[in-house]
Parts: sequence; C-alpha cells; structure tokens
Amino acid sequence: VSVRQLMMRSGYGQTEAAENLQQVWASAVGPQLAERSRPGNISRGILTVHVADSPTMQEISFSKRAILKKLVAAIPEANLKDIRTRITHLE
Repeated sequence: VSVRQLMMRSGYGQTEAAENLQQVWASAVGPQLAERSRPGNISRGILTVHVADSPTMQEISFSKRAILKKLVAAIPEANLKDIRTRITHLE
C-alpha cells in the first residue's frame, strides 16, 4: 500500500481535491464571485455551486458558459457538463 493510497483512504485526497476545486473555481469566476460562492460536489458531470444570494446566482447563470469553459480546461478529468447553483448560508 502506497502513501498516496493511505492518504486517499483517510480522506486527505478528498480534502486536497476540494481545495484544488476551490482554487480552480476562484480562478474561473474571479475574486468577487468567488467570495460569494463555493463549489460543492460534482455528480454525473454537474457541479453544484453554493451561492450566498440571488444576485450571485444570477451572475453565475449569465456567465455559465464562460465559467464552464474555464473549468473544463482546468480540470478535464472531471468531465464537467453543467453548473447548478443553490442558495446556501456561506461562512
């Protein structure tokens, strides 16, 4: 068993992947939108994004194509096809 496999089993891999996704998201949307949104899970090619409010949801919706294009270029292995937003209380 390799160190990497142990890290994956213990959750370090997921934490690292989540941090990587957060960085890629921030780069794709810019600092102002990144401050008001957080990428969540990717399921069946759909990234769920948690947003602070309706204006942020609308802004992401308007820019969805451009954002998706940047995300696909940055993390092609994720096979992203769509972004869905959900209003959530962000900390």
